Amino acid sequence: MDDKCLSFEDMIEFLTSEKITDENRSQMFRINRHLIQCSNCGESYRRLAKMFDVVEGWSIPAQYEAEQKLQHMKICQALLRAKKTATPSLASRIEGWLANFVDSSAKISIMVHDSIKLAVDEACLFVKESARMDFRYVAASRSGSPKEDIGMMVDEDNEANSIKVDGKRAIQVSLDAISDSAPLVAVVPHDTALAATIVAPIYDKKQNLWIARIEGLKEGEYELIIEAAGGE
Repeated sequence: MDDKCLSFEDMIEFLTSEKITDENRSQMFRINRHLIQCSNCGESYRRLAKMFDVVEGWSIPAQYEAEQKLQHMKICQALLRAKKTATPSLASRIEGWLANFVDSSAKISIMVHDSIKLAVDEACLFVKESARMDFRYVAASRSGSPKEDIGMMVDEDNEANSIKVDGKRAIQVSLDAISDSAPLVAVVPHDTALAATIVAPIYDKKQNLWIARIEGLKEGEYELIIEAAGGE
């Protein structure tokens, strides 16, 4: 259609507006008209509305509840897009993960520009205490003095869990094989129009670890999401 398609923020504004006011009237009418006329946006809005109902039931600390729910919804939208093209077995796993997303996910921020940078400050912003992962940069000794290696992070509570930059555009996630099923690993672009890349790690018998390798990342910002509960 002629009108520019709606952004994620447009749909959220329409979904969360409790009433029409003089200030938002023209915007609400514009969005509503577009949803009626554009089948693609209409389908996206219906998916978002269903996800919003799920998110509303999540327990998130009140001091940043609204902002965190919005961020979680952006990630869940990307996972839903990936689910559409996934195999039936993987799609079923993704659906189960989404239903319990806040209580079973660890998050690391990634910036790709020339090489990958891992931002540990947002690690594990949302994981229940019983399945917590607490990643920290590793101290690398150089010339006798310890220094943080920003290309490698290890879970402070379980050193078997690690994330490392493997080449300029690849990362490797290693997870303790404490479950019979491999925890899913997702790389989610900040661009809400794009789908996530979801990987089921492969079991390494020698190391007794689940190993996931994600290659060919393009420039941009991402979230690396780990299913911390190991598919349970």
